[in-house]
Amino acid sequence: MAQWDRLRQLSATYWQQLHELYDRDGLPMDVRHYLSAWIEKQEWERAARDYGLAMVLYQVLLENLDIQHSRFVQEESFLQQHNIRRYKQSFQRYQDEPCALASTIQWFLEKEKEILNSADLNLTRTSG
Repeated sequence: MAQWDRLRQLSATYWQQLHELYDRDGLPMDVRHYLSAWIEKQEWERAARDYGLAMVLYQVLLENLDIQHSRFVQEESFLQQHNIRRYKQSFQRYQDEPCALASTIQWFLEKEKEILNSADLNLTRTSG
C-alpha cells in the first residue's frame, strides 16, 4: 500500500502528528495529497545530490500542479484552483536550487515513515 494511503488510515493520534508535520513550510499537505503517487515514485534522495535529476523533477512537479489546476478548473473548484496556483508560485523559489526542493521532499517522506513506524510499533505492542 502506498505510504500516503497508509498514513490516511491511521488513528487520530497519528493524524495529529501528520498535521503538525505539514504545518511546516516546504511541502503543502494538498500537494502531498494530490501528487502522492507521483511523489512516492521519485528518487528524491538521489535528486538531492544530482542537479540534473532535481531540475527534471522540479519541472515535472510544476507540470503536475498545472494538470491538477486544470482539473479544478473543470470541476469549478475555485478555492482549490487558488491554492494550487499559490503553491506553484511558492515552489518558484526552488528554480535555482532544485536540489533543495528534492531534499525537502525527502525529509517529509522520511518523517512520514517515522510516523508509520511509530504506529506499527504501537500496534505490535498492543496486539502482542
